[in-house]
Amino acid sequence: MTTRDDPLAVLDDRDRRIAELELELAGALQWAKDNADSLRNAEDLAKVGSWRYDLRTREMSWSPMMYRIFGRSPELPPLHVDELRALLPAEDAQEMGLAFEIARETGRDTTQDFRLEMGGRTRQMLARFRVEERGGGALMIGCVQDVTELNATAREFRRALQLLTGVLGATPQAVLALDVEGRVIAWNSGAEELLGRPADEMVGRNAVELHDPAELVELFGGPDADAAFRTMLDRSADAHSGPGARSVECTYLAADGRRLRVLDSTGAVRSEAGTIEGYVKVGTDITALSETQAELQASERQFRDTFESAPNGMMLISLERSTVGKFLRVNPALSRLTGYSEDELLGMTLRDLVHPEHRKLYDQRIANVLRHRDVEMSPERRWVAKDGHDIWILLHLNETTDPVVGRSMVAQVEDITVRKDFEARLTHLALHDNLTQLPNRALLMDRIDHALSASGRTRSRVAVMYIDLDDFKAVNDTAGHAAGDHTLVEVADRLRGATRPGDTVSRLGGDEFVVVCPEIHDDAAAVRIAERILARLHEPHHIGEYTFAVGGSIGVALSVPDCTPQQMMAWADEAMYAGKRAGKGRIRLDAHHLPAGDERHNAAVRRIRIDGELRDALNAGGRGLQLWGQPIVDLATQHVVGVELLLRWRHPSGTLLGPGDFLDVAEDSDLVVGLGEWALDESCRMAADWLSRCGSSTPEVHVNVSGRQMQSGGLHRSVTEALERHGIPPGLMVLELTETQAPTLEGAVRADLDRLQQLGVRFAIDDVGTGYSSLARLTELPVDLLKVDVNFVAGIGNDPACEAVIRGILAIGAALDMAVVAEGVETPEQATWLLDKHCRLAQGFHLGRPLPEAELLAALTGAPARAAGTSAEASEEGAEALRRLVQRAGQDPITTSSWPA
Repeated sequence: MTTRDDPLAVLDDRDRRIAELELELAGALQWAKDNADSLRNAEDLAKVGSWRYDLRTREMSWSPMMYRIFGRSPELPPLHVDELRALLPAEDAQEMGLAFEIARETGRDTTQDFRLEMGGRTRQMLARFRVEERGGGALMIGCVQDVTELNATAREFRRALQLLTGVLGATPQAVLALDVEGRVIAWNSGAEELLGRPADEMVGRNAVELHDPAELVELFGGPDADAAFRTMLDRSADAHSGPGARSVECTYLAADGRRLRVLDSTGAVRSEAGTIEGYVKVGTDITALSETQAELQASERQFRDTFESAPNGMMLISLERSTVGKFLRVNPALSRLTGYSEDELLGMTLRDLVHPEHRKLYDQRIANVLRHRDVEMSPERRWVAKDGHDIWILLHLNETTDPVVGRSMVAQVEDITVRKDFEARLTHLALHDNLTQLPNRALLMDRIDHALSASGRTRSRVAVMYIDLDDFKAVNDTAGHAAGDHTLVEVADRLRGATRPGDTVSRLGGDEFVVVCPEIHDDAAAVRIAERILARLHEPHHIGEYTFAVGGSIGVALSVPDCTPQQMMAWADEAMYAGKRAGKGRIRLDAHHLPAGDERHNAAVRRIRIDGELRDALNAGGRGLQLWGQPIVDLATQHVVGVELLLRWRHPSGTLLGPGDFLDVAEDSDLVVGLGEWALDESCRMAADWLSRCGSSTPEVHVNVSGRQMQSGGLHRSVTEALERHGIPPGLMVLELTETQAPTLEGAVRADLDRLQQLGVRFAIDDVGTGYSSLARLTELPVDLLKVDVNFVAGIGNDPACEAVIRGILAIGAALDMAVVAEGVETPEQATWLLDKHCRLAQGFHLGRPLPEAELLAALTGAPARAAGTSAEASEEGAEALRRLVQRAGQDPITTSSWPA
């Protein structure tokens, strides 16, 4: 049975056909969808919107891009033709209407541009449309494109083209455009003028004809000129990854037979894809330049050899007004010195290298050169290298006039940076403290002087603050000298932090600092700064496991009209020591600026006068200063066993001053150290004279030493140098210290005393009984001799308490094997009482008054001879000490019988 006869089979065939049709329909729908997506994507990329308008039903439909072009929401219906025309300017709307009518009547494709106002901006649009007959009806279909950016680009292109055309027409250079085969496709007026060949003659011909064939082969190789020219083009294409050019000097052949020397620059023109579309050749006539260069080469070669090989920097700079200072030539040494390449330097002027601080001077000198034609021949200048570091140079200049470059100058540049740096370091070292880097005394005095000068203009005052640290010695003794140095650096930092930006902080040495404060208007302002400094100093300072509270005493001096830096330093120093005597951690304001007649003012005036006169005396080698000698006598034998040298000063007024008239001023300043060193040296000089005349009978020389002199740290050096300079045995010297100094004999000071004692120098404690030293303290010190204070000796016979003190001191001396000297013996009764109590040694007016050097020497050398020895009454306890003091084997001792009454 066939399918025609079987109803079921027929049904199956129909179902299969329906399924096949459904698949075909689905494929068609997918194809339509893909085409719609492609169309939409194309519209998006091209910014083109499409539309369709049914002329019969007047229905309008838009693509999505149309909505975006017109800024309309897709949810709204498309604008009708009349509504679209209403959006346009009147003139554009009228033209658009005419275009629509033409399209309807003729059925031709129509293009019309129009303007559209959107968002405050005018956009330029291009519409294309036509009428099509479909299914018995007519449809107008079209598209709209926003061409605003395209039109702008076209205008820019036309403008650039016009500019290029103008440039090519104006340039005197020959500019040629070639196709990929090298044929001329463009020939500018510069080429016509240079080569004498018109454009209509050259366009279409190969540019190889411009060249000397033999030269082309020589330059680029190949069997002939065509091959060499091809190589020339190929090399220009390889010059860079993008458009580029290669330049070569070669010969062009003019129409009239002239051989022109030109600089030929050939570059490849590439498409966006990178393929070569042609070439551009630019020929610059350098014939005249080549001839000039040839004339200069001979002389230039010799100059260049010298110039280039010079070890120092060499430069040729212009002195012409329009190019003054411009580098015309530089050598490799100058490039190495400055860090700039030769090309970089040739694009610069000399002023570009000059340090900003020197440019004003440079401008003045250049202006002077231009006006007066004079040049400073060997100036030192500071330059700045390319990497920013400073260079000091010494220029050796020679002005010249060159026919090509005009007025110019050849300069040799000598690098003196090392020398200047060394000088700067020396200057810094000379003017700054090496530990804290603060200004030292020399720079400090200069700062004070400047501040005083400025104060007269500003109607202000200057404050000088002299600071001496309290308890600094404890840092060295506890934690060592390295910790002491660390503390001094910390103090310097604190002082900087406590002062104002314009103030100067200086270190004089040791633990002494000075602060200079300009622009001070009253005492209170200075005191406030000093209080701030004191507060910072009192803050705890931590060094390792130790914590120290190093304070300070501050003396403040305020300037008065016509005062000097030296006076201000003396006033502040005096005030500081006055405050220190009153207690630690004090601020003391100097009284020199108080009204005349005030007691403090008078005292200040006295101190200032004495300070200045005493400094003058020391600076003049001790002019007017004298040492007078008073004998120390063995009461039992009347032998002179020692001489204490006492300071006197023949004042410039002619008056002889004792220590009480001036020593207080010296002890309150640094003068006492200078006085002490002078006295040590003078004592050794005098003792050397005694030794040469008295031999082994020479008495010991007793010299007083101040506490400040010991604290200065130079006692050991001063004593040993004086002994060596004058050839004095150390055992002949006795240094006398006051009992009040005993508590300070620690650390470095104690070490100096121990070292001197090991040399043989002996020490005496003066004014025993007034300083309240403990017995234990005396046993710890390197002491050989105790001297009873004059006030206790004066009480002999009338004050049992004084007699008790003397007996106690004698007992201490006997117990510690120390000799005892009684000072201020004025009467025979006192001498008898002392001898009865076994005090063998004494001095005073009863035994011998102080004598000046000449009379002292006469008294020491004019005594009749007596047998040496000791009295039988000498106590056994003091025998050894007495032998050390008076025994001089082989010669007779000096006695008081030769001493003037």
